[in-house]
Amino acid sequence: MKNRKFYWKLFTSFLILIIIYTFVTTSVFYYKNNQLFENERKNNHEALLKQVKEKIDKRLEFAFQATLQLESEEIFKEYSKNTSDEPDHYQLLQVKKLLQNNLSLYSQFDYKLGIMKINNDIIITPANTISKDQYFKKLGLSKIDRETIEKFSRDQKGILGNYKVLAFSDGESRNSSNITLVKKEMIDRHQNVLFFVTFSTKTFYPDTNTLTNESFGIVKDSDIVNFKTNMKQSKISQLLTKDLLNKIKEKVGAKQTTLIQKSNYNINSVRSDILKDWNYIYITPKNGLISSMPNLLISSIAVFLGLLIIGVVITRLILKRTYSPIGNLVGLLKGDHGSGEDEFLVIENAIKKLKSANEDLRKTIQNNQISLKNKFFRDLLMGIIDKEEIHSQVQKFNIKELKGAFRIVIFEVNYDKSLQESLSQEGSMALKLQAFKLLKEQIGSKALCDIIELDYEKAVILIKEKEIESVKKWIHSFVYHLDEDINFSIMAAVSELVIDIEQTEIMFKNAMNLFEYRFAMEKTQILTMDDVKHLVNTNYYYPLNVERELIDSTLRGEDKAAIIILDRVLEENLYNKNLNYYALSQFVIAIIVTISRILQSMNKSVHDILDEDLSSFFEIKKIEDKTMLEKKIRSTFHILLLQIRSKNEQENMSMADQLTAFIQDHYDKDISLTDMAEHFNLTSSYISTIFKTNMGENFKEFLNRYRINKAKEILESESVKINQLAGMVGYNNVNTFIRIFKKYVGLSPGQYEAMRLLHRNVNIKDNS
Repeated sequence: MKNRKFYWKLFTSFLILIIIYTFVTTSVFYYKNNQLFENERKNNHEALLKQVKEKIDKRLEFAFQATLQLESEEIFKEYSKNTSDEPDHYQLLQVKKLLQNNLSLYSQFDYKLGIMKINNDIIITPANTISKDQYFKKLGLSKIDRETIEKFSRDQKGILGNYKVLAFSDGESRNSSNITLVKKEMIDRHQNVLFFVTFSTKTFYPDTNTLTNESFGIVKDSDIVNFKTNMKQSKISQLLTKDLLNKIKEKVGAKQTTLIQKSNYNINSVRSDILKDWNYIYITPKNGLISSMPNLLISSIAVFLGLLIIGVVITRLILKRTYSPIGNLVGLLKGDHGSGEDEFLVIENAIKKLKSANEDLRKTIQNNQISLKNKFFRDLLMGIIDKEEIHSQVQKFNIKELKGAFRIVIFEVNYDKSLQESLSQEGSMALKLQAFKLLKEQIGSKALCDIIELDYEKAVILIKEKEIESVKKWIHSFVYHLDEDINFSIMAAVSELVIDIEQTEIMFKNAMNLFEYRFAMEKTQILTMDDVKHLVNTNYYYPLNVERELIDSTLRGEDKAAIIILDRVLEENLYNKNLNYYALSQFVIAIIVTISRILQSMNKSVHDILDEDLSSFFEIKKIEDKTMLEKKIRSTFHILLLQIRSKNEQENMSMADQLTAFIQDHYDKDISLTDMAEHFNLTSSYISTIFKTNMGENFKEFLNRYRINKAKEILESESVKINQLAGMVGYNNVNTFIRIFKKYVGLSPGQYEAMRLLHRNVNIKDNS
């Protein structure tokens, strides 16, 4: 198609917007992913450092407890109090055996223990007794380290529990595989004992990444104790200067990690809970994002291209649908107006031709608009005009007739069923217009205004006729002539006499309500208030669907929904409707039937909730006291709702006991929430709700806690392997069992058993 300049302008504009939007979206995507990566990396580093801290602290704590246990042994006390310079070989042998007895516990936490008294040079280990020089040589002690230990051992200022930490390594490097703690205990005034606790650092730290120069280490005050790193020693020395170590010492806390940035490196640190002058260090390069940048850049480019392609496709589809009417219009106009340079020139030429018809169209619209006078009458009927405005409009339009009495007549078109099925919507509208046209011809001078059309079927007129019989006679005459011409019927509702114009809205609504009684007066075409007076006070409001909703809501224990329905029924029948004695009695009987049906569904008799029969409780003679009647009905439903709520709570408690018993009987098997749902023929969501409500935790947490408690009981009574223990309490995967055991106990099963044995040995010694 030629002349599509406007189309390509639109396409170019949309494309520029799409490119800008796509670029901004991709930039935000890149930035946010970058942030997420950095935050995740930071959190991972903090978590990893805390894991290292907990791991090392736990080993330190166990080692110190082991030394305290040794000090409480009688054999050790005799050995330590011996002030003779000559070693007592029997005592040395007994202490060695004591160490050998606890060798398995030392191996559990991967450390070695040596003991030496200050007054001799013999060091006792679980394997043998060895001279001080040989032991220090075995540890690779430098001359400076030996002199430090000698000075420390002869320092008489030491107090009970005093210790010093020395890190032994080859040469000047601290990247060693062992850390030795030297702890000095003052036994009496002149006699000290040194404990040499040597840890292997192979399992202290996680594996470091050789590509990113990650490093772990331990510093004491301003000195480096030990480090595991792939960086050069000179680089570590440049990073961990005395000033930086002092800064770490001041800032770092035991519970939270501290981050210090230096020379494109992030230095995370956290304080030990066991050795207060120890800080754990984790060094990572700042540019850790570089390794992930290619993937992130590729993802961002993919997002950019994807959004761009989607945007172009959507633009083409939108423009195709949007431009189609313009293209069709231009195609239609070209024949008469020639072709222009673009679409708008073609349309402009056509508009010039249509200007002459514009005035005619405006006149047509004006002729078909509702007059302001008729609009006033419509607003008057609908009650959307205030009192002052009413009188102002009456005076403006000089409607003197409204100052006297008048009546409102509402006409409704009723199609024959066969006729209605055979007519289209346009045909029905044509018949309605024909009926209203005939009505306008018949009104003559009786009407105060033109016909006011309400909707598809109804129209209203205001007439000056005051006598109701005259109104009926006129309407009968109109309907008679109407039936001769067309094949549908008319029903009319006539209001009471409107004495005051301000009553117009009320009288109109009353006349509209008359149509509700059409089925009770099938042969009547004209409805008046006198015709239906005998029906107003004889019918109570209580449909079957409302009763069903009230019963269902009550039985389900939905208090709020049941009370809302009951409020509506009582309000309508006791206060809105002026029911006579008979109608009110029938309403009470209907309520009694509803209560009986609820009791039957609950398998209860009336005596279970009341001390008398329902018929006696709702004594017919007293039902005219509506306040008392309402109070009795509400009281009865309140009791029913309480009974149902109590029953539901008891069922939940009983079911909770059954679910707990099932877990206690089957905890050693692979059971799931679905298994329990099938066993008890309940839904999984309902069982989950019972656990949350009655146990305070979900099914999985309750099952895991019960299994772990059973595992602890088994460890207390017998010695079993971890994989056997996992199977005994229902875990098919040993790693899962260890992880969950540590979650609820704080220790692995092996550590828990070792700690339990240690405490038992201590208790036995204390009791003896």
